Amino acid sequence: MAQQERANPLVQAVAYGCLMAAACFGTMAYNAATAPNQMYVAPTLAGQATNVPAAYFQGYSRPNTQVSATQAPVREIQRPLSMDTLSSRVDRPIWIPQGVKVTRTATGVVVEGPKGKMERDLPKEVSFLEENSILLVTYDPSVRNSKAFFGLYRALVANMVKGTSEGFEKNMEMIGVGYRARVDGKSLVLNVGKSHDVILPIPDGLTVTVEANTKIKVQGMNNEVIGQFCANVRKERPPEPYKGKGIRFAGEVVPLKQGKK
Repeated sequence: MAQQERANPLVQAVAYGCLMAAACFGTMAYNAATAPNQMYVAPTLAGQATNVPAAYFQGYSRPNTQVSATQAPVREIQRPLSMDTLSSRVDRPIWIPQGVKVTRTATGVVVEGPKGKMERDLPKEVSFLEENSILLVTYDPSVRNSKAFFGLYRALVANMVKGTSEGFEKNMEMIGVGYRARVDGKSLVLNVGKSHDVILPIPDGLTVTVEANTKIKVQGMNNEVIGQFCANVRKERPPEPYKGKGIRFAGEVVPLKQGKK
């Protein structure tokens, strides 16, 4: 009898949990069956559904998806687009400098500027609006992982705009006795203490200059190509942890270990 009394609270907790789960599932089923008032929500700006007229999405085929009004807050965007009415943290607009042209294609976007021309394909979950020198990357909130696509492609498109207008630049430095570099035609030649010179081909679209034999400057409009080339250069002689000798980015802090005494 005592064991049965001690088991009663556990049985009651389990029964209460089952009752609450049944109530939740019942509510969800009822809402799904009795929610006729559904509205189409246009691609959003950083997570907030936006009622943008279909005319502003010319050339962009959106999936025929319906989202309940309770799933995403609807926010009206004031037209025309203005930096004064857009949020830098929510909408994350991209300012288009003078001389840069952004064009929509069937599969992506083309950006042309003083530095050159860049193209990139966009997934179907992502599109953009361009008006009054303001570029907004949008996405469909009803598609899973679409917000992750928004953040990625918003950064990539922003890099395209900056690359075609201003360009990118990375600086590297060599620290070590006898370490030096030089540019030979379309190749970068490194002398970093190996038995042979390291020859790295310079990708198309990059400009590499060497100052004082140890300072390397890489310039171009494609930030991805610049980053990969600099990573290849650094990989030939990474900074060692005791004296810091090697190839590093300008301003890079290399934590040093304490040697044996």
